Amino acid sequence: MSEQKQDPRPGEAVGELVSSALKLSAAVVQTVAEAATGKPQANRPGDTPLQSMIRHGTTAASSILTTVMSATREGSAAEPAAAPVNAPPRAPRVARGSSLRLPLSVDNLRDTVMQDIEPRLVDAETPTPLHVSFKPEKLTIAPNDFEKLTVRVDVPEDTPPGRYTFAFTLPGQETQPVSLSVEVV
Repeated sequence: MSEQKQDPRPGEAVGELVSSALKLSAAVVQTVAEAATGKPQANRPGDTPLQSMIRHGTTAASSILTTVMSATREGSAAEPAAAPVNAPPRAPRVARGSSLRLPLSVDNLRDTVMQDIEPRLVDAETPTPLHVSFKPEKLTIAPNDFEKLTVRVDVPEDTPPGRYTFAFTLPGQETQPVSLSVEVV
């Protein structure tokens, strides 16, 4: 019967693997700090990889936070330009001759089931050339739960560009009509 000898170095191999992983992580964090500050970040003599990760990580986080705070205070390009006071919110865009899906969540905040809720379009004062449909066509929502409702908007090829608004209701619910707009381009 042959005797199997164990290699006494598995522990050393694991230690070397951990050490290599820490050194690699320290190098990555150092690179992030250099990118965030725009300056070379030297390692201090005698720093362990963990100490280096903490120091460079703190430098990177501080630089990024300073940049964000400055941009916020100055109103720079980091924040979008403010819309005119009376401008309507931006609507999803859809090309003529194509379709757009708008995913919505319908919440049931009641303690009873909402059964067979069928979304219905509200007659608009100005008819819209858009074809609007709902998936699913009927919803049943458990108490204190929600379901996904997808509104599909089909835009005929001959639809003039512009903003179109339509509304729908959920019959049997004490809610106001839901109004949605799309921008045909």
